Amino acid sequence: VLSVMDGTLNEDGGNYVANTAGAGSSTNQTQCLYAYNDTNLNVKNATITSIDTNNGSANGVTGKTDSNINLENCTILVKSGESLENRGVSSNGNVILKQCDIRAIADYTANAAGNNYASNSRGVWCSGHLIMEDCYVDGAHAGVTVQGTVYVNGGSYNGYGHGGIYLAGSTGPHYFYNADFNWAPMQEGSIADTVAGTNGAGFYIGAKSNQVVYFDNCNFNMVDGTGHIYKDM
Repeated sequence: VLSVMDGTLNEDGGNYVANTAGAGSSTNQTQCLYAYNDTNLNVKNATITSIDTNNGSANGVTGKTDSNINLENCTILVKSGESLENRGVSSNGNVILKQCDIRAIADYTANAAGNNYASNSRGVWCSGHLIMEDCYVDGAHAGVTVQGTVYVNGGSYNGYGHGGIYLAGSTGPHYFYNADFNWAPMQEGSIADTVAGTNGAGFYIGAKSNQVVYFDNCNFNMVDGTGHIYKDM
């Protein structure tokens, strides 16, 4: 719907919708808003929707390397059934999210061999520096997957497979304040199998060893309200 190919694009308000059928792949998703390398995308008070009706892979907002994405008071919905790597926000650059509601809906299943995913979704995926303030994020694999560094202040982060946050990249340091991290059931209309499974955690630290993480006034919850942090280091 919108592509920033050079310079800066500022948007205030509006409803942006991308409808596809069987489009995109796990490594080259379709997108509703797209920021190319070395560009800036600033959006506030907007609704961003990407829906694929035939199991394609879709993003709401995509950022390439060295891009800067700033979203404030935005609602983002990404939805597709048996699709791989659906993401509400996906960026190889830097991302700032403030008061955003981000939901990525897809099934959470393994392939026939049982050695990889056949379908999943992530609310936010970022390999640059990610800042989130007072956001609500939900995804099937994880609410948020952090491949770079992250700073969070406030909000609720929810996921089925690996909890609200999955720290999977840089050693950090990473900072979390005043936030809730929740294991959550699959979103309505989506399914999970027992092969892809879930670790039942509200917050997952894995993939890289020696990660440095700071928490202050945070809650970690499963559905029954018990705290659970899972470490794989």
